[in-house]
Amino acid sequence: MQIQSTFPAELLTFLHDNFRAVTRMNPLTGVTGKVGTTRLILDNRSVTVKFSPPPGERNFYERHAGLLRRAGVGISDLHWSGAHLDGTHWIAVQDIPKPHPRERCIDPEQIQTLFFLYSSTW
Repeated sequence: MQIQSTFPAELLTFLHDNFRAVTRMNPLTGVTGKVGTTRLILDNRSVTVKFSPPPGERNFYERHAGLLRRAGVGISDLHWSGAHLDGTHWIAVQDIPKPHPRERCIDPEQIQTLFFLYSSTW
């Protein structure tokens, strides 16, 4: 399968070397409804690839996610990060195929985890 030519060459090389061939691509939309995320299915494994002009999410995964993960916050593993020539910032992270269930939005355990996550990132 031909994967988007707008993906940075370094990312494509990383994916091929570590996960092999892309068999399917699923564009994903976030809360804004904009597509900036793609789920890549690679030989029965999946990776989420995200890009954005500002470096915020990339910086978070490079600098802070490991600390929070070690503290018990469930955060996807970072597989790769980098920037494209056009100034966009890219990350390839562990894919979590099931979204967070909406019925858990009032779950005290979930609220505590979110509180810890957001208060720790300050």
